[in-house]
Amino acid sequence: MVTYSQSMATLLWTVMLAGRLTSAALAHKLPQKLLIMLGSVGVTLFFTLLLLNDRMVLVTIAVAGLGFSMAGICPMIYSDASYITNRYPMGTSTLLAIGSLGAILMPALVGVMADTYGFTGGMSTILLSIIALMALSILNYRLKPVPTEAERIVTAEPA
Repeated sequence: MVTYSQSMATLLWTVMLAGRLTSAALAHKLPQKLLIMLGSVGVTLFFTLLLLNDRMVLVTIAVAGLGFSMAGICPMIYSDASYITNRYPMGTSTLLAIGSLGAILMPALVGVMADTYGFTGGMSTILLSIIALMALSILNYRLKPVPTEAERIVTAEPA
């Protein structure tokens, strides 16, 4: 079982590298907001598959799909927010702080939920967060305005 766990960690990081490279290539062809939304939907589906299965083949597919789907989300979110972060110097710090706060609090929250409701309760906490990510990425794709030409000029990097 230790060998399988180590293999899954290696698979996850390898597939994440492939996912980042794929995201970068697709970003030239597809809207970034669409890629964020598709990645979030993929993360939701593959994490659900991971939770609902104990067969090694399906767990392996779920880990690979999860890594591939989540690989490009964070870099694309930073890029999607660039028209704000370029205009407001504290924007990047705030975005990084919010992400870091989630990374700090989530393991503790999962632990509390797992102590109270068992393994399924702890992992369901992660699933709820992933569903929130998916919902927000769908809203971002459907509702978020694209920066105006004036905002693009104001926030453009000097040549």
